[in-house]
Amino acid sequence: MPAPKKNKNAVKLKDKKTKFMAYKQYCDWIASGKAKKSFVFEHPFLSITWETMEKYIRQDVDFEPIHKEIAQAQSLAHWEDIGMKMMLGEVKGCQPAIYQMFMRNKFGWDRRKNDQRETTEPLVKAIARMWRESSS
Repeated sequence: MPAPKKNKNAVKLKDKKTKFMAYKQYCDWIASGKAKKSFVFEHPFLSITWETMEKYIRQDVDFEPIHKEIAQAQSLAHWEDIGMKMMLGEVKGCQPAIYQMFMRNKFGWDRRKNDQRETTEPLVKAIARMWRESSS
């Protein structure tokens, strides 16, 4: 029989210091460009995965969602920087098709949202502008 809701007996992150350490590591993980699903927090007395972190972010007022949102923006910026470097020829042996597939999978560039197609147009425009400026 499952534990009643709001039961604190199975809560893994009880200590505030450990809680904030886990959340910071989670945000840093995402910001570095890695997928949230590969995150694991290991501490001497507990281990948690991304699913537990997401649950805490939704339910625990101590976790301010803005930090995760910032990490997600930094993750996108990380991969956009790599894409720009590839387009400018700064990445040796680049494989644009692999990059494109990765970005589709990670950021949903080709998924429909509200019946509109998301595009990479801002990135393409920025790369074209940088290329024109470097050619001048």
